[in-house]
Amino acid sequence: MIAKTLSGFPIIDDSFGGIFSNRSFLVCGPSSSGKTVFGLRFTQQGLQQNERCLYLSTIMANDLSICAESLGIELGPSIDSGDLTLLEYESFIHGNGAPGLDMLPPEGFDQLRDIIHANSIERVVLDTVLPWVSVKQPDRMAEQIFSFTRSFDRLGVTTMLTLPKPVSNMSFRLKKSIEDVVPISVLLGAESPGHPATVQVVKYLGEKKLGGKTAYDLGNGKEIDEEAFAAEMEKAESEKELSEELKEIPASSKSSFRSRPSFSPIQREAARMEKSQSSPPPSPQNLGDKKYEDYDGEVKRSPQRFSTRTPEKEETVTTGAPKGARLSSIWKPHPSNDEPRSSND
Repeated sequence: MIAKTLSGFPIIDDSFGGIFSNRSFLVCGPSSSGKTVFGLRFTQQGLQQNERCLYLSTIMANDLSICAESLGIELGPSIDSGDLTLLEYESFIHGNGAPGLDMLPPEGFDQLRDIIHANSIERVVLDTVLPWVSVKQPDRMAEQIFSFTRSFDRLGVTTMLTLPKPVSNMSFRLKKSIEDVVPISVLLGAESPGHPATVQVVKYLGEKKLGGKTAYDLGNGKEIDEEAFAAEMEKAESEKELSEELKEIPASSKSSFRSRPSFSPIQREAARMEKSQSSPPPSPQNLGDKKYEDYDGEVKRSPQRFSTRTPEKEETVTTGAPKGARLSSIWKPHPSNDEPRSSND
């Protein structure tokens, strides 16, 4: 029976039982579709299975660690223990791009092979595989790719190869040549406004029913409900439109309440006098605990005790108040004729 191992992505592991051990598989997709995330999850799964891993990338090692930490993956302890080796292409490939060469110089692969043997590597990520398979002579493409992938299979490592989305005839031929020799090929779709990222297994050796595109979460690689995602996007869009509409409303019309008019103390006193003369005060027997409103709109509770004494009428004086206002005079004691007056009076 052919052995399988987990890839770290439930979409593949739950549907197919994982990937083939000691074989290569391809992950292809455009920029920001999750190829590096896929590689980090693949590496994390290997570390959890006590496998030593190697990650070769065009990204600087420190930047790759930062990306991993954003996903909740701690690479530091594994690097310190020697279970994980991070390599940059420029750090160990010499003579890349030398004239007359259709492939990387032999010392590049020899050095990588020595690192794999010296560190007992069992799982490898080549992010991206382009430096290894790019050729100047298209007729030699299939031959080189076959030789390259078989070399990794003979090393006894499970290898993940990433490839950018093809945009030319040559790149399409390259992708097809790799798919012809690997047992598994996965196609990723980038996330776009209103649409989640997608994953599709376009080749799985021995499987006929592969299914179509599946929406998945870039962070954890788990399948998501497209209807729920669409509902969340619609809700977010409606909230955004509402906030934009509120921004367009003038500040003067945002409040539906008008400010209360301001009155001077003289005007308030005149209004109270007019109100008291137009309607007689309620009797203590009928008032009870009834509430009444002051002129300024404040609701007050009536007093619990009342005096039966009839208030004396107060004189009214005419001042410079607005026309029609009657003001209460201020009472002052009048000195009697018997009392002496000061010399100032």
